[in-house]
This record gives sequence, C-alpha cells and structure tokens, in this order.
Amino acid sequence: MRRIAPLALLAACGGADKEEGEEDLTILRVAVTFDAPWGIDALEVAIGDETWPASEGAPESGHSVALILDDALAGSPIDIEVWGLSGGARIAWGVEIVTPVLHDAVAVTIPLTRLPCGDFCIERATQCAGDEVVTCDRIAGCLAWTAQTPCPKDAPFCSLGLCATTCVDECAAGARVCDGAGAWRECGNVDSDDCFDWGASAPCPADETCSSGVCATDCADECGGDETACVGAGTATCGQSDADLCREWGPATPCVAGETCTKGACSTDCEDECSKSVCDGKVYRACGDFDFDACLEVSASKSEKCATECGGEADDCPDGQICEGDRCVEVDDSPDAGPDAGPSDAGVAPDGGDCSPPMTECVDGCVDITSDVNNCGGCGAVCGFSNAVAGCADEDCVIESCNDAYADLDDNDVNGCEYACPAWPTIAETCNGQDDDCD
Repeated sequence: MRRIAPLALLAACGGADKEEGEEDLTILRVAVTFDAPWGIDALEVAIGDETWPASEGAPESGHSVALILDDALAGSPIDIEVWGLSGGARIAWGVEIVTPVLHDAVAVTIPLTRLPCGDFCIERATQCAGDEVVTCDRIAGCLAWTAQTPCPKDAPFCSLGLCATTCVDECAAGARVCDGAGAWRECGNVDSDDCFDWGASAPCPADETCSSGVCATDCADECGGDETACVGAGTATCGQSDADLCREWGPATPCVAGETCTKGACSTDCEDECSKSVCDGKVYRACGDFDFDACLEVSASKSEKCATECGGEADDCPDGQICEGDRCVEVDDSPDAGPDAGPSDAGVAPDGGDCSPPMTECVDGCVDITSDVNNCGGCGAVCGFSNAVAGCADEDCVIESCNDAYADLDDNDVNGCEYACPAWPTIAETCNGQDDDCD
C-alpha cells in the first residue's frame, strides 16, 4: 500500500468487500473501462483540484484501484474523475458521483469517453467563415473544419452556419468564447454584412489554457454537472471536451431544421430568456437576439469588461491593460506617446469626470441609470423585449409600446408583446370569427 494524501492508492483489486486490515478505512473501489484501440497507457484519478496516478504500467479495460479517503468525505456526494493518457497526453475522461460510506467500501465503475481530437466541433455541424460555410467532418479519425463553400448570390449572407438573404447577430460585439482548450474567438463584424459574427480562432500562448474566453495559466470551470445551454442555433453540454482539468461547454450540436434552442433545449417554439443585460460573476452578458428566432437570449460572456457593477476590479484586466470606464483598455506605451501617455480613448466616458447622482459614469458618458434604456439599473444593461419598444423606469426594463400588429395581452414583460394580431390595421369588432380589434 502507498499513501498519497489525502488519498491512498491501493493495489489493483475488485469488488466492494473489504480485505484484512481495512476494517476502519473509508474506501472507494474504482473500476475503469475503455476501448483498447485508444492506446491508453496510463490512468489518473482526480478529486477536486488534486490528481494522482492510478496505474503502474499500461492498464487494461476493467482496471480497478482502491482509494482510501479521508473520513471527513464520508456521507456526502463527491465527483470522482478518471483520465486516460496516451504518451503523456490526456485522450479520454470519465466521471461518476459517489457517496462514500464511513469505514466501509463502495464500488463504482467509470467508463471513459474519448476526448475529441482535431478541431473543436461536432461532426456534420456547420459554421461561418466570412461569407462562406465550413462543415465539421472526421478526417483520419479526428474532427476538422473542411474546405469553405461560398454562399450563393440569392442567399449571400452567412450567420450561424447558414446562408440566407438576411443576416443575424451571432453574438454581442466584444464577446469572447473558447475554441477548445487552447484557443479563443471574439465577436465582431468580420464579413461583408452588417451583423456581428464569431471571428477566426486565435491560439492561447503555449503555457496557457482557455476558460470562458480568457487565456490563463490555470483553467476554471465554466459550468457544472450535466447542464445544457443554447449556443447559437444548437445545444452545448457541460463536461470534458478538452484536455485541461476543468469543465467547459462542449461544441454545439445543431438543432434539426424547423427547431430553435430555448433554455438549453431544441424546440419548435422559443421563449425570451432575458429582458435586460446581466452580470455573470464578474463579467457582463448582453441580452439580445443572437439567432434566427424572434426571442431574446443572453450572449457569451463579454470577458474584456472589468465591470464594476459586476464586482470587477482593475486587476481583472489582462497584462498591458487597465480598467477605464468599466472596460479593459490598452495602455499606450509607444515611444512617441509622451510622458503623459495613458489608456486609449476606447471605453472612456467622453467627459472623463465624476457624475453626480442620479447620474452614473458609463462608457457612453454620464447617464441616468434609472431611465436610460441602454444602461438600465447599471452600465451596459440594455433593455429589450420581443416585438416591442423597450423603456427603462426606476432602473427596471419596461414595455413602452408594442410593434405594429402585436399586442401584450398577458401583461408579462418576459415574453414581450406575445400576441400576433389577426387583422392589421385593427378595425371595429365584427361577428366574423376573427379578433378584428386585437384584444
């Protein structure tokens, strides 16, 4: 037996029965299964932030180890993660939630799943590259975005992997997402149309990994459990989709034709998921329409924002940037910048001074967050409702009026002006079986 605090890794064994000398120990017996052709030559086991070797020599599928746990872990569910390695690289992963029993042995089997290799995508998924469409295909066992296919003249604009006669915003300007563990993408206007799209993948530095759109030496969990979320016109699942030790949203699986994604699931109908922009931890998420349906959703994290209304601080900015006007901006340290060189003008309030209450200094200058529709209740909190004109009253987003041919009959701001008028313009009600006056 060899001890690796706070765990001890016992010799390979099987079953939940205790052996002599183990009567007063809290033990997990973990069996690991995987496909032999993957070429796994070592295993690692992880609990929390700590990882230990779980095999000596190349293991076979069904390899079993016993872990001695601290008694304090008994009685509460814990995640047991196992990694399969080949040549020192993590290529497979599995996790199970187990509740240890004090001074007893619990057996669990953890099947490994092969991590995707190649590009960060789902087979047969599509995405835009400028005004062209690329498809995720499997080549030599790994996934890759194939050669680009230009959009035709009768549908010249590409959004969310589809060519159409009009474009939609895929994201909020400046938002960033990870493209696998070692790369990231930023939202901007990167093609010939007027909509915002995800730009090309950019690599992280060699010693860094990507979490929530930011490259850093240490990763951070983006999500937990088996959550699902909408990503464009598809769904993403929380889990292990790359080789770092943290959990992240996997690549999006597109919804089938005729369906859209709402609240983490594909459906023929959509629902508004937000009415104003929100804080997600220390970062800001914009509320808007980022797909082809008519409902509102939150964007990917706007990770360059050091939003003080979200608890952001100056040291949240990357090296070479400082926090000004609630945004991280570059420091101008060029030789001709002069002795008073400072941040660029991007994101700095035009007056540069303090704002007296009830005014608040935001990137647009001094604004009244009690009534400003673009800064309602806080800087950057943009109000928006489906089929409606939004307003801001007492720091809350409200519906000021409905768009033509729509009405708000349920007095529920979350779904906007939800009722499509059968007749427009409205007329006096007649007995024709139709709602002529839209009420």
